[in-house]
Amino acid sequence: MRKQGERYLSLDEIRKIPWDHYPIFMYSDGGSLFGWLIRKADDSAGSHLWTLVGNDAIANQSITFRLVPVAKMAHYTTKLIWNPEYTAEQRKTMLESIFQRLELPWYRRLYDVVGLVGELLERIGIRLNLGRFDFCSEAVSRSLSLVDPEYK
Repeated sequence: MRKQGERYLSLDEIRKIPWDHYPIFMYSDGGSLFGWLIRKADDSAGSHLWTLVGNDAIANQSITFRLVPVAKMAHYTTKLIWNPEYTAEQRKTMLESIFQRLELPWYRRLYDVVGLVGELLERIGIRLNLGRFDFCSEAVSRSLSLVDPEYK
């Protein structure tokens, strides 16, 4: 639900966000059956985190961590999360981290399917996350943790 004064941005407006604002984190409803299941399991409003890294580029953890065009988010309800207190150097550090990860071989950028099963098993006391692959939230937190020591 939007708060008073908040409005929706068009895809064209999102593409025109100034370069000095990136990265911008995005929290969305997921827009799929898988996303719906995540929201129900976590009792949350959203189920997917991605990162806007350029005028028409989103770093997205799906089957692999990869870049997708802004148009990919057309059918999602998404909240943009921007912290004006991050310095230019901190933004650069986060972007470099994201782009370095995008350069890894595809098998090093896979979604954490084992961890997904582990999340379900953890509810009955069994831990199975190998820590080698990422969920979408872990892909975002990797870059944030480099500039915000309280965010781990």
